[in-house]
Amino acid sequence: MGESRFIGRRSDLESIQQHIYHCLTDQPRIVLVEGMAGIGKTRFLEEVHTIASRQGMAVTSGASDEIRSVPYRAFAELLPRMEARDVLENHEVTRLYQLFGVSSPIAPTPTLDVQTQDHVQTLMSVSGGVIRLAEEQALLVVVENLHAMDPASLALFSHLAFALVEHRTTPILLIGSYRPVAPESAVGRLLQRLQSEEITHTLELSGFDEADTRELLQQLGVIRPTAQLVQAIHTTTRGMPLFIQEAVHHAERTGALTMQGGYLAIRPGVMADLQFPPDISDTITARMNGLPAACIDVLSIAALIGEVIPEDRRMLLGQDITTEVALEVTIRHGILRLVGEEYQFTHSLIRQALVSRLSIPQRQRIHANIALALERHDTGNQTVPVLEIATHLIEAGELADKSTLFSYAREAGNQAYGRFAWGEAARFFEAAIRASDFPSVQAPLHQQAGLAHYRNQDAGPSLEQFEQAMNYYQTIGDTSGLALSLMWIVRTRLTHDSTIGVLPTHMEELEAALEMLGTSEHQLRGHIMTVLSQTYRFARQLDRAMEFADAALTLGQHINDDRLCAQAAQALGLAHMSNLQVEHAIVGWQNSLRHAQIADDIMLQRLAITNLPLALNMQGSLEESEQAALEGATLTKTLHEWSQHSQALSHLASIAAAKGQFQEVEQYTRDTMTMVQRSGYPWGGFRALGALAGACTVRGLWAEAHLALDTMSTPGKCFTTPGRIVEVFARVFRQMALGYEGRYLTEQLIPLCDELMEVATTDTYSLAPLCAMIELAEITLMPEVVERPATLLKEAWDRGIVFTSGWSFLIPRILAVAATIMEEWEEAEAYFDQALAIATVANAFPELGRTWMDMANLLAHGPEGADLTPIKDYLQQARRIFMERGMGPHARHAREYLEKLFPDDLPPDSPDLRRNGEGPTPPPPEDDESDYE
Repeated sequence: MGESRFIGRRSDLESIQQHIYHCLTDQPRIVLVEGMAGIGKTRFLEEVHTIASRQGMAVTSGASDEIRSVPYRAFAELLPRMEARDVLENHEVTRLYQLFGVSSPIAPTPTLDVQTQDHVQTLMSVSGGVIRLAEEQALLVVVENLHAMDPASLALFSHLAFALVEHRTTPILLIGSYRPVAPESAVGRLLQRLQSEEITHTLELSGFDEADTRELLQQLGVIRPTAQLVQAIHTTTRGMPLFIQEAVHHAERTGALTMQGGYLAIRPGVMADLQFPPDISDTITARMNGLPAACIDVLSIAALIGEVIPEDRRMLLGQDITTEVALEVTIRHGILRLVGEEYQFTHSLIRQALVSRLSIPQRQRIHANIALALERHDTGNQTVPVLEIATHLIEAGELADKSTLFSYAREAGNQAYGRFAWGEAARFFEAAIRASDFPSVQAPLHQQAGLAHYRNQDAGPSLEQFEQAMNYYQTIGDTSGLALSLMWIVRTRLTHDSTIGVLPTHMEELEAALEMLGTSEHQLRGHIMTVLSQTYRFARQLDRAMEFADAALTLGQHINDDRLCAQAAQALGLAHMSNLQVEHAIVGWQNSLRHAQIADDIMLQRLAITNLPLALNMQGSLEESEQAALEGATLTKTLHEWSQHSQALSHLASIAAAKGQFQEVEQYTRDTMTMVQRSGYPWGGFRALGALAGACTVRGLWAEAHLALDTMSTPGKCFTTPGRIVEVFARVFRQMALGYEGRYLTEQLIPLCDELMEVATTDTYSLAPLCAMIELAEITLMPEVVERPATLLKEAWDRGIVFTSGWSFLIPRILAVAATIMEEWEEAEAYFDQALAIATVANAFPELGRTWMDMANLLAHGPEGADLTPIKDYLQQARRIFMERGMGPHARHAREYLEKLFPDDLPPDSPDLRRNGEGPTPPPPEDDESDYE
């Protein structure tokens, strides 16, 4: 069918043509083509290839193997094209040689996360090279069979796709085709993320209608098909082109179609009894049964080699005249086709039908023969196909020689690991383990298999392998190996199976192993200490967390290991921040960043630079916080670390809210929610939506504030399933918005405060709702709800916390309000003085205005005999700020206060102030409701 005239699908081609036009004007597009097996996706994409080439686009294409996992097979055409066009730096060529298996990769690195950086930089080299190719000539990249794609290849496809989403000005059309997949699968999740992006479009290919079915029948040789035959075939095949083709073959085999005058015609009188197989696989199987035995033998070998049999693998099919004849027959029957010097199956379903015909012993025998032939054929070659030979040896089962299997499987595991194909690496390492009988050999292989599963985010098999390694290391008395395996057991449990406040298993064993390590094993000891610090922090044993992090940092400095220093200082900063010791946390993260920069480790830089903005924001260093957040946003965007990118953007939203830059809050929140949807990580969204709700509330945008809170707390919008903590916090914020609006609260405040105190701690997320509860107490004149929130806020203040994150409050102002409510006048005045100084230096204008007005309130309702003369100045200062920032409700409240206290001495406002502060609330954009969901 590949060389025949294209049939139908005019509207789909017109849609593709529109995307090509966009690409030719430097607007990238991603098109996802979905269709059932046999629907004609490959033929459709061949036509797209032709159209794009005619319009001057360069084209690369590839497909994933649907039976055997071959990492990066779908992208194999990219490397030679990028080399030929000289778009890669020398170090990038080295990386991509390793990725595509041209050169041997490094062995696993067990203690450092260096490979994480190598992986990201390699993906960046691919996407950067592709973009540079497109800058010279518009480019179409076709990737088929996403549904069968191995995880390593899927990661590359994802990185390339999101590089286009972010780049925005590259003439690239990326097309991925796939069969329907489960939404919860890795492919399904990626497709959902991509489909939410503006540049992504989906085409769902359907079956032919009867007119197209008639045209295809004519192309297949049925020149004058009767209406009855067309209808029968269309009904049976549902218009699926491959099924139509197989139905014609079936009709020929059964004699319903006969050759008359050089074309196929329906034999008279057979239509009433003509029956087609109910399924396409049945028709393919029936056709296989009619082939000569020699053809079946050749095809069986070909099916286990792959979708394509390149010229250098043709000898595996046989080299006698019988093989040549068999190949010619398969081509005539439309099972194989010859493209250049390589044979290809005309459809993957045909190959799958051939494989399914074989019994397990038959498959094992063929795999064993292929492995032996490859080993002999490639003897003496510089690049032995280790992964290919190892795969066939594994599939050969008991027929494979154990020593040969061990040698190839172990080397294949190292190569796959070095190419970031973690799943394949684990499979090879486990095969090598089964082929060995020596614990001293099996122990490190179990460790390597565990690492591969860990990188593949598969916690269960990872733990199983690490525990096996631990047992073998204990058996052979290898102290270092035992410590290493225990470290990874604890780290895996911390990452995938931990409960806040609870220590995972094996902690005592790990600490005992640390004590047994020799003093010369500095690096391993340092990394164990870092893991112990992180684990104790998660268990809320912060003193122990700081102790181990500090020891690791001291050791790293002693041996001049900047990576270890960066990791240890990062853990130390986290431990301090968990204890709300912001100044110490800032020092730790700045130290971590410095060491990471010296080590040129961008992944460790990413951790420090995305944590710093929170501490700086809460400390009150808003300008420094904003600079750090901008740097973090840039770095995480470059690295495609979307969850941490959402955090950086959410910090920018929080900082903008504190500074009164409300339009920036809206934009940063939109951007954050895009990243939340892309990454599935919700907590950046929680922070940004809180900042947005607060920014809308102070400006009187009540509907928008409630929309932000709805998005925060409704399942499936920000959180898949919001927990009780999020639900309670959102309820407190909702009452806060109602209170600002002057409406009746919808919940009783004392029970709500009780619930808040059950879930709130001195963590960074709890501080804003605690502040809101005190403001609610002021609005409702209920001092009985003040004491408990104020106690936690005082603790945070004593530790250096100045601002909340998210919905922005200045903590000393809130403590002053609490003291005012409790009639603790001197304490209130002291807090107000501190709040005024902090807000002034930080340029935190909303809280500065609030402080001036609350100070006026203190004087107006404070102790008898207080000097009331500053009230007018305080209120005017507050109102000016409110009006300049568009904080209409507060501006009106300040004016009402002035009119009440000073009715005869109220100076006129400038027109600009009246317009900015007390004019009507502007309507939201028409699409505002969708911006944050």
